[in-house]
Amino acid sequence: MSLAARIAIVVVMAAAGVFAVFGFGLSLLFEVEGFGVPQDTAPRTGYLLGYGAGALLGVVVPAVAAWLLLPRGRRWLVGVAVVLAAAVVAALLGITA
Repeated sequence: MSLAARIAIVVVMAAAGVFAVFGFGLSLLFEVEGFGVPQDTAPRTGYLLGYGAGALLGVVVPAVAAWLLLPRGRRWLVGVAVVLAAAVVAALLGITA
């Protein structure tokens, strides 16, 4: 498989991962805020774990694919992407240093 084809696969998987993280993150926010459930109801733990796992997989699966498909000289991009994704997640959750 050519390098261009491998890069295209990684880019498509990364785009799908962005949409997955956005969707699961939005679902997490709705669950925590209590959207669509009776008042005074705590967030459901099973849903929180499922949405969190989905958001995590939205980052991990494209990162692993990039690690496996890209040549060794370009693997540093995976590290940069994971660090940036972690920074975005921390910013969305309001975590500060």
